[in-house]
Amino acid sequence: MTKASTNSTGTGLKKCSRSKRGSRGAAKKSDDVTKNEELLHKVLVLLITTRNLAKIKSACQEKLKLTAEQTQTAIAEASGKIAAAAVWNRDIESGKALLRLDDLYEKALAVQDTKTALAAERDRTKLLGLHKPQATERAESRDSDLETIIREHLEPLELAPPGTAVEELLRLAVLQIVKLKHLAHPSCFPLPSFPK
Repeated sequence: MTKASTNSTGTGLKKCSRSKRGSRGAAKKSDDVTKNEELLHKVLVLLITTRNLAKIKSACQEKLKLTAEQTQTAIAEASGKIAAAAVWNRDIESGKALLRLDDLYEKALAVQDTKTALAAERDRTKLLGLHKPQATERAESRDSDLETIIREHLEPLELAPPGTAVEELLRLAVLQIVKLKHLAHPSCFPLPSFPK
């Protein structure tokens, strides 16, 4: 008895037959499922590598020998797989990645492959965020970068001897700006009394 139905992959690409012959029928059904999965994978590859829908449909019908109806079904199912792949949960994916790295680490140690074990551990600590510098280290780095930028701009002005504290360089630069503004517009910019 032949009955049109979808197989376990959900595809409606081929009709699966029910057989009363036992294991031969199960083997045929398994072969049909495998063929459908392979066809669906080929359609999926076409969808992600070809932009033109008409070309995709043509390739499905000419190269994969699908009917128009099977082509539509395969394209819809492959599109669904693409949409499902785009929806992911960060916690779940992080957990899977950690488990994979743990498994790789254990396997590497079992065969004494310390290089791979170290790489797996390095990736694990990176994934967990353990490699990030502490807040104080980041602040010190940022302060150091800012000091370097200030020195690069103000030391060429020769406002003070090289190596003068950045705070003093900034104070002298502001004083110079005020003096220049005063020279240009004496009534608008009176000179403040800064200690030298």
